[in-house]
Amino acid sequence: MGMEDVLSKAMEKKEKTKEIMDKKKEITHPTKDIFEETMKVIKEGNFSGIWNLDEEEEKSFRILENAIKKITYNIVDIKEENEISILSVNFKVPNLSKVKGKLFERIQNSKSILSMKDESEIEKISLEWFKEIVDEEINGVNLNRKFKLIDIKYVKNGEEWNIEDDSEFVKIFGFEMEEQIKRDGYQKDNCFQI
Repeated sequence: MGMEDVLSKAMEKKEKTKEIMDKKKEITHPTKDIFEETMKVIKEGNFSGIWNLDEEEEKSFRILENAIKKITYNIVDIKEENEISILSVNFKVPNLSKVKGKLFERIQNSKSILSMKDESEIEKISLEWFKEIVDEEINGVNLNRKFKLIDIKYVKNGEEWNIEDDSEFVKIFGFEMEEQIKRDGYQKDNCFQI
């Protein structure tokens, strides 16, 4: 095989790769645009623009705001059939599964200090510690990330596409924290009892 053959094969391979990449870019559907706009709004911190949040939920999202900005995703596939669209999205999410355990440990180690505070002060301090620990984790050099592939189902209602069930999507923003608590057997009431 001469140099011309090698160059020719390399050019063919480059063209095929370009075709595949162009096809991926061609994935278009209104639900893709809706999803991408939703992610943009969430990453900008406008959580209540997407979900109907109470004050407590809004606080939680504010604490996790920097972690949310580190979420990346790739829309792998879109299928549409009979007014239903399913987006397959691969998320890359910071793994914060150890955050609540670290918070519980800090609370346990600070019982003597916290015992002199009233309930609202304890809550305020706990939330500050929680945010500190989250930020330490996401800015750490050993930040683990988890990949999670989920299907998001949209249903067409007239001219609008609406998410039918966002529970799997919402779990992405839990950053594996609840799952770790279940595995470790933490008891929220016991940890916060002073």
